[in-house]
Amino acid sequence: MVKYWHVHEESENERLQVFVYGTLLPGEVNYELLLRGRTRGEEPATLRGARMWANGDRFALTGRSWPFPFVALTEDQHSAVTGCMITVDKTHAAEVLLRLDELETFTPGSSTNRYERVLVSVNTSGGAMQCWTYVAADRIRAELDQLPAISHGDWLRYLREVTGEQSVTKRADELGEK
Repeated sequence: MVKYWHVHEESENERLQVFVYGTLLPGEVNYELLLRGRTRGEEPATLRGARMWANGDRFALTGRSWPFPFVALTEDQHSAVTGCMITVDKTHAAEVLLRLDELETFTPGSSTNRYERVLVSVNTSGGAMQCWTYVAADRIRAELDQLPAISHGDWLRYLREVTGEQSVTKRADELGEK
């Protein structure tokens, strides 16, 4: 059974930490909408045993059609996803968790989720850290192989290689959509 983080379970020593790897990365469009001003820190991190794919569906909050990634956990510890561990400010934890779940269309225990929120261990400069992340739900895992694989697991590098853009946020700014 998957353990879910709930605000009322938080103790003084626990905090909401989330591994992000796509549109929630610092400077990206959904970071700006959901996380800016609500974090205590951001640290580069790597999730081993994970693979990344690109999707071109619309962002849930902006309605624009730009690519976003799916990540799935795998047994292959040589595959990895590059991202960032976000430490959410305690005073914003409940709000941020609700908004992230909404963005990722995640409801605990639902069979219609596109993403599942799971506890993972990521590598940071300070060592291994436990944090939450969103991975492709089992019901869509079979569809991932039909999407472009991002073998290097780095979303921002993928954007530069495929779209020529440094970030989705930069493109949104240029179009006056932010």
